[in-house]
Amino acid sequence: MKNVNIANIITALRIVGCALLFVWPPLSLPFLLVYAWCGISDVLDGALARRFALQSDFGSALDSIADALFVFCSLVRLYPLLKRRCPSWIWIVVAAILLIKGTSLIVLGRDHRQTPPPHTILDKLSGVILFPLPFLLPSSWFFWYLIVACGIASVAAIDELLHVIRPR
Repeated sequence: MKNVNIANIITALRIVGCALLFVWPPLSLPFLLVYAWCGISDVLDGALARRFALQSDFGSALDSIADALFVFCSLVRLYPLLKRRCPSWIWIVVAAILLIKGTSLIVLGRDHRQTPPPHTILDKLSGVILFPLPFLLPSSWFFWYLIVACGIASVAAIDELLHVIRPR
């Protein structure tokens, strides 16, 4: 039991949770519970890794993979609902954010021989702001929430790219 890394187990369970998002209809109670688990586990695994000195290159890479899977699976599952609620220009902003984040990953791999992007304060804020999206989707002020979330995510993506291009 000495070699068990609870933080990595929690991260692996987040990956399982990503797959479970495809089992239930979006916005159903089981879907939202699994979605909430995925979000909570993202905070929990990092906190436990830092608290008990369980950080590792493997754990960091696994966390980045789990984060990317969570975003991808959530977007795939919520897209039909979002398509009905979001104006077309929002999708252009989302595509630009993904392009910037993809560029960061390419530069990291090519120039710095690493793949997990830096976790900046803006990146974490972006995740916190985007996380409640499915819970707020039915609300009447969802559109305004979406504008703020896209703005913060855009700034975070640009900030991440600048950190990668010009390490401090």
